[in-house]
Amino acid sequence: MNHKMQIRELAIALTVENINFSTLNIDILKDSDIIPENWELTHKPIYTNHMIQLVFQVGVAIVAQSNQVLFTQVLNSTDPRQVTAPQVALKYIERFPKKEFQAIGINPSSYIEFVSDEEAHKYITHSLLKSGLGINLELHV
Repeated sequence: MNHKMQIRELAIALTVENINFSTLNIDILKDSDIIPENWELTHKPIYTNHMIQLVFQVGVAIVAQSNQVLFTQVLNSTDPRQVTAPQVALKYIERFPKKEFQAIGINPSSYIEFVSDEEAHKYITHSLLKSGLGINLELHV
C-alpha cells in the first residue's frame, strides 16, 4: 500500500492576551506590510463584538476571536512555494511586538487517498487502531 497524503489547509493559531481587534483592520494590515497591497477580499469583512473574519481571494483568511488570531490558507493545489499564511502570521508578530503572545499552533488539515474502500478500511483498522481493543469498525460509503 502506497498512500499519498494531501494537505488541504494550513492554519497558524496565535494565542494572544488582550487582542485589540482594531489592529485587524484591512488598512492597518496593508499599511503595516502584513499583507500585500494587492490582496482583495472575497466578501465584506465580518466584524462583531467578539470576532473578526477577513477572507482574501488568494485563499488566506484571518480570523480573530477572544484570545486567538488564526491565519489559514486553503492549499488544494497550491505550489508549496506560494503558501503565504505562515509569512503573514510572522509579519503580524513582528509588527506588534508589544502584544502578549502566549502560544503558537501549526495545524495542517490533510487527507489520505486510497484506491478502494477496502484499502481505506484496512489502513484504518490495522494502522490507526490497535487490534484487541474490542472496537468493531465498519466503513460505509
